[in-house]
Amino acid sequence: MLTNFTLKQLAYFVGAAETGTTSAAAGRFFMNQSSMSAALSELESALGVQLFIRRRSKGLELTSSGRALLPEARRLVRAAEEFSGRAGTLQEGLSGRLVVGCFDTIAPATLPGLLHGFRRLHPDVEVDFLEGGQAELQRALLEGRIELSIMYDYDLASGVERVTMNQPIAHVLVPRGHRVASRETVSLHELAEDPFIMITTSPARPLIMQTFAAAGVTPRVRFNSGNFDHIRALVHQGMGYSIISQSLGATPAHWDKGVRAVPIADAVPPHYVVIASVEQARLTNRARAFRDYCLGSRSGTLSPSDALDSHR
Repeated sequence: MLTNFTLKQLAYFVGAAETGTTSAAAGRFFMNQSSMSAALSELESALGVQLFIRRRSKGLELTSSGRALLPEARRLVRAAEEFSGRAGTLQEGLSGRLVVGCFDTIAPATLPGLLHGFRRLHPDVEVDFLEGGQAELQRALLEGRIELSIMYDYDLASGVERVTMNQPIAHVLVPRGHRVASRETVSLHELAEDPFIMITTSPARPLIMQTFAAAGVTPRVRFNSGNFDHIRALVHQGMGYSIISQSLGATPAHWDKGVRAVPIADAVPPHYVVIASVEQARLTNRARAFRDYCLGSRSGTLSPSDALDSHR
């Protein structure tokens, strides 16, 4: 049975939900406001539900029905874009826009290299990214705002599937002149009396506390921050040490020589970085290509064949 609404109307619905006003949505699609308002009303009539509450001074507010339908509308619009792209590039490479997520403390050491390398392979794919914490990235996945997310395999919601990208190694971050900075490895016991700088972004904090607990050490927390570049700067100034999980040799390119990451010698629980997506959602060709590139990149500590196995 054919529907009595169009994919273009769904795209208008998504645009209006994301911009919050009919005028902004109209601008996105290069049309006038009255035409956008009429298209949204026609879609509501065709669906038999109200999608928006119109407030004269506050723009558009999604109804409960609108919030429920928005993720699937995003997926349908994305699928239509994928279909159109496939039709236009059957003899060429991939093209179109892809939005991926990345956990904010993972991003500096991982994402720039992945974006640069992927662009060289697929220059016609426009990759944008969303940085955030674990909960924010999961919401973005389930709401259809991003297709993939690089994040920790920690407390993932039902409906989110993952493929292991790498197993980062826990390091202590110390000033270059610190007494342990020249070591190949260091035990947390050697730093037990030093002031510690805790990153507060979830799940970094609980994972760090698991690391300390496994080593039998209680940290002397001096500062708390959700900004890892701020933490790095505090470490650089000798205000304390911190912990970062990263692949060996994967120091962010923008860091200066004032800090050094030293692998932790203690036996600590393994933590995994994964590429997450929505279970049973069909990824676009762009998303599959980006996921495959991530799995085969040198940013991971697993071989490409090992990385294809899901870690649950």
